Amino acid sequence: MIVVKSELEFDGFQKVLYSGSLFSGVIAEVVDGVVNSTKLCRQGVVVGDYTLPFPLYETSKLWIDAEFLEGDDEPVKFQGKLYNGVAYSFYKSGRSIVKQYENGEEVSKAEYSNGILQSLEHVEPDDSLTQDYVWDESGSIKDFSLHALGKFQIALHFESKNRISLLTVRGDYFKEIEDSKELVLVDRFDSPDFLKEIAAGSTLNISGTSITDRMFDDLLQGDGLKETQQLQIYNTGITNDSFREIIGLGRLAELYVESDILTSEDVKQFKLLHPNCYVRFNCEEVII
Repeated sequence: MIVVKSELEFDGFQKVLYSGSLFSGVIAEVVDGVVNSTKLCRQGVVVGDYTLPFPLYETSKLWIDAEFLEGDDEPVKFQGKLYNGVAYSFYKSGRSIVKQYENGEEVSKAEYSNGILQSLEHVEPDDSLTQDYVWDESGSIKDFSLHALGKFQIALHFESKNRISLLTVRGDYFKEIEDSKELVLVDRFDSPDFLKEIAAGSTLNISGTSITDRMFDDLLQGDGLKETQQLQIYNTGITNDSFREIIGLGRLAELYVESDILTSEDVKQFKLLHPNCYVRFNCEEVII
């Protein structure tokens, strides 16, 4: 939670109070629309300065209350000039949003709920890397997305903790990410070995030619796809040898496959062994 200092109170012991209770969150001191300072507070005690979860561009260190931005659409202005800096939006419900602007255009956004970081978006000034993250209320990662234009893409969605429902990998991500690591704000999933430690949810969508047999085999380890009822495989690098491993997935109720590598024979073999499963291959229903 980020709260304007004027909304807070102090008890006889100089403890910070908000709505009568000890305050934990960030205190923003706002004067004439400008945020002069932000302090981190825990259980009514100020413990130090607060820093944003993304890097400030050097063009401006100005922080303001978003209500003082001029214009309903981007590019936005402040005091008649295109705004370079950070803007805070404060909400009494415990929700707060922090945005950073370059030449009036939004480049970063962080959203908090009751003091917990809920989502984070960041775009490099040259558009070379776009990052999007979402966390659940417990602080576990829910969405993870990195996209380097013309180089690579990775996207994961977690149905629940350690169970994914989406996996997209394009380009030579696991090699290219080494050159961009200093820019990545959430340092995770930079090796394909992470697939050995997670499983699939009730649904799983896999796409991207960079998803290899090895990655698919790693995902099948342990719990693997044992709980999966709907599986979608779209234009991956998975070959027939690895695809045959799903023959034992008796819980599957729906299987969708689009591929220039996999053959209809293996898909038909799966349908033959699981006649009650609805199966489509390259946009056509498989009927035995």
